[in-house]
Amino acid sequence: MAKATTQRPGAISDADGRSTRDHTAARLSRRRRPVALFFDRDRIVAAAMTVLLKRECLVRSVSAASQAVHEIATTPPDVAILRISENAIEAVWLAHLLRARLPQCRLVIVVDSPATERADVISSIGGDALLTGPLNIELLLAHAKAFLGERRSDVPSIRPTLHDHVGRAISYVVGHYQAPLPTHAVARAVGLSRSRLASLFQSDVGMTLKTFLVHFRLEVARRFLVETQDKLETIATAVGFCDGPHLCRSFRQYLGHPPSRYRPALISRLPTRPNRAGA
Repeated sequence: MAKATTQRPGAISDADGRSTRDHTAARLSRRRRPVALFFDRDRIVAAAMTVLLKRECLVRSVSAASQAVHEIATTPPDVAILRISENAIEAVWLAHLLRARLPQCRLVIVVDSPATERADVISSIGGDALLTGPLNIELLLAHAKAFLGERRSDVPSIRPTLHDHVGRAISYVVGHYQAPLPTHAVARAVGLSRSRLASLFQSDVGMTLKTFLVHFRLEVARRFLVETQDKLETIATAVGFCDGPHLCRSFRQYLGHPPSRYRPALISRLPTRPNRAGA
């Protein structure tokens, strides 16, 4: 006599009896490239992390909770980096959402300021790593890479893997990207010869310093396109390009289409309004 099976209330199963959570895990395991979700209102830091991680994974960089919810539903991340600033409500809410929907997702919480009044809330999230104090892009990058590759589990011992001069060069670019930045000027700023910096940068980052600068500027421009209604000429000037046509050419080379198509394409992917009932 066949034995009856009992399904727990609220579970949605397929023919094999797997729950939707198992479905998500199976989908993640079949995907070729891991996905990192970066939630940060600071478009500069987000742009730097996107460029630095793109060899390792597909990076989804967002600044609004509605965008993050959309990405979690359509492209479940393997690693999520949530940067908590003065207004921590959205980031904390997203952290709890990720823990409930994707318990296998590695969670890195970044807190720039002491935020002592929210210490109990932040500690309740239960992230896999908590970085506090002034933002250290190199250390954040090391954690993200370690979690993406699951190469090591002793998180507290993770240290920056970039050469000291490469890290300083990245910081210099991030702080001066709006101005002309030839490689020799960056090399002089970090105390190396042009050829030595070029060699170290290529080895550590996997691209030339010039390529990193262009990609970084375009990532910043991408966030401007999503988050503002600024004109193309205004954005081009703000991110260090000569003019609008120069930015358009670079967009085609980097993203495969011009900014005029990129802005509506991104906006159409977002939900018209968040589903508060399911939050």
